[in-house]
Amino acid sequence: MGSPLSRILADLVIQDLEHNIFNTIITHIPFYYRYIDDIVLAAPTNLITNILDSFNSYHERIKFTIDYGDEIGINFLDIKLLNDNGSIIFDV
Repeated sequence: MGSPLSRILADLVIQDLEHNIFNTIITHIPFYYRYIDDIVLAAPTNLITNILDSFNSYHERIKFTIDYGDEIGINFLDIKLLNDNGSIIFDV
């Protein structure tokens, strides 16, 4: 991400990836947010592996990993996302 174009190119590639992946996923993703190449989403537990495999099959040089978070929430871009009975609370 050293070049000024890196951010733009990453955004274009991930937009194409999203378009292709979301056309193949047959379930509703209730929460999805992306900042450049960092993604946080909520999905049914039994489909997480399939979704990860779909993202990783897009291109051989692009690989995604999963962080399940903990019982309190998940970290995303230096912010803790907390689940509060179906609503999301942000904690710095």
